[in-house]
Amino acid sequence: RLLGVIREETHNLGKRIADLKSSSVEGFMNRWPLEDMLGADLIVAAVHRIEATGITAAESMVDASLWLKIESFSLLQALTCLAQRLQKTFAINAVSLRLSPATATHAHIDLIWQGDAKNSEQVMNWEVDPIRVGTEISALSVQDVVERHSGAMWCERDSANGWVFFRFLFPLASPQDQLEASAILKNDRRSENY
Repeated sequence: RLLGVIREETHNLGKRIADLKSSSVEGFMNRWPLEDMLGADLIVAAVHRIEATGITAAESMVDASLWLKIESFSLLQALTCLAQRLQKTFAINAVSLRLSPATATHAHIDLIWQGDAKNSEQVMNWEVDPIRVGTEISALSVQDVVERHSGAMWCERDSANGWVFFRFLFPLASPQDQLEASAILKNDRRSENY
């Protein structure tokens, strides 16, 4: 009877913890809306963020015309976390980031490294682990970040070049509409000054 009570209480406690994590992640996601961002700016920010952790990072084949619909803070954390895991687990000290169109509505962001994935299952299990950057631990996982963007993530090999990479699929946004100076000058109305 005592074991039955302990089992029931343990189950209830586990359910409460899962509900708390779920509401915490959901609350975080609602506070950080998706915004339009030039993909090249995201890649530059990711390179700087990864290099701040002591890993060499570089841009590789970045399509400067792509606009993404993203939440940059958690995405930068996810990319940095994966780079740190590569360094810690496989002694990978250099990565590169690539941005390219995938379809008419999505783009690929690749986190590339030279070498072998050694154990692909272990690498893909990082997707569900909490994001850890330095001593900072987030309630989110890489999978949470990808799902927030209605995207996808997988690991690929390019045997011809000796590369392995995490490939992310994220939605594209339309470029910001900008008024040309000539359109403003052709306006027949006088400007109002206060």
